[in-house]
Amino acid sequence: MITATDAVKDMMEFVMRPLDARPTEKELKAMAKEAYQIQLARTMERQRENPEQRDMHRRFNRAYGDFYQFLEDTGGKRPIARTDIDRLEAEGWSVERLESLALVSHQHFSEQKSISVRTIDSLLEEHGFQPQPGLRRIVERALYPAYKKACEVADAYWEPPVIPVTKLETVAAPLQVAPDVPERWRGRSVRDAMRVFFEEAKSGKTFDAKRRHQALDSAWLLDECSGGKPVYEVTNEHLKALRKHPVRTAWGGAVQAFRRLHRRPRASRT
Repeated sequence: MITATDAVKDMMEFVMRPLDARPTEKELKAMAKEAYQIQLARTMERQRENPEQRDMHRRFNRAYGDFYQFLEDTGGKRPIARTDIDRLEAEGWSVERLESLALVSHQHFSEQKSISVRTIDSLLEEHGFQPQPGLRRIVERALYPAYKKACEVADAYWEPPVIPVTKLETVAAPLQVAPDVPERWRGRSVRDAMRVFFEEAKSGKTFDAKRRHQALDSAWLLDECSGGKPVYEVTNEHLKALRKHPVRTAWGGAVQAFRRLHRRPRASRT
């Protein structure tokens, strides 16, 4: 009887939380554990749809893993800054890794949060709390390590098995390039070609800093989907893969960037 009474009391206290109540550390850990399971399941479900894109999945998981660590280190208060880039570069981070982190940060703070409000509200309501901005911030900060762990586990899933390699003598074959590819595009990825395009374009109203930034972000995504192929080897199949990319907000810009780079100059009138 006493046990039943205590259970009813706990249930009433759980349902009738005061408005100024805050989750305990135990409750936050329980929310983080549940969020980890949900996020990992979502990530793996999405990535298993395209198992042939193993390399892209790994870059995606690592970029977001780095970002969740950055959010944890900064309390999620701000996007990545120039000082952060300089510090990480001094620590030995590659340019590609830094650009990936910058892109994810831009997406999170400017377009779409990496941890949705719907997920946070669901966790709060499940534990008897009325969702409100202050509680959302508390829960979001508690979820950064859980989301980072989900990225690490997903990345490990796509890690190729270790296979003993026998030593073989190989002869490097010369890179074959289509004869009609202009010299300045040869061997360049979409992102590199986009940089060249901006360098050659006339400065003025057409390409402001915001448009350049969006175009380079989109070109980066297209490189992810094509495996870093030279711009002249990117096909419609890679564009279709980009359509399924989790960062869908940049899809339209990537298509425009791809078509702009492939547009052939019109024949001059004589």
